[in-house]
Amino acid sequence: MMLKALFLLTLSVISSNVLSQADNTASTKINIQSDHYKMFNKGEESGYILSSNVHITNINVDIKADKAEILTSKSGTMKSAIFTGTPVYCLTKGLKEQQLDATSDSLDYQEAKGIIIFKGNVTIKRDNTTFEGPEFIYHIKDKTLNGGQTEGRFHLELSGEAP
Repeated sequence: MMLKALFLLTLSVISSNVLSQADNTASTKINIQSDHYKMFNKGEESGYILSSNVHITNINVDIKADKAEILTSKSGTMKSAIFTGTPVYCLTKGLKEQQLDATSDSLDYQEAKGIIIFKGNVTIKRDNTTFEGPEFIYHIKDKTLNGGQTEGRFHLELSGEAP
């Protein structure tokens, strides 16, 4: 029988990113659960590799994936995280019109750039609109979404009343 690894990790993420608190004035605890994890330290980079039933939650986001690699700074601040799975599931919390309900093959969270890149079989639902395509970039600060590449099939479904 496998023992499920459950640990709480406090990352002091102080910026306008999706993993920090709405007021951007204090660090927030991020609850990280997975069946397996290991810590690594390679010179300037350190972090965690999580696998099997990865589930990350906090006040603003809920992410489920098969695997995650989280890079942290020496002070423990999250620099980036790459999630992969079949699929990766991401739900941002907040006002309904600002929520993203997304699935993709991978999710690349880049703290310094303030973006989340969804890649591979992406489906994003936001309010009454569904976006589907190979890649989308979500800009965290201004809560905008755009296609990450100009090639590949794109599908947009709008719902609401016709003019």
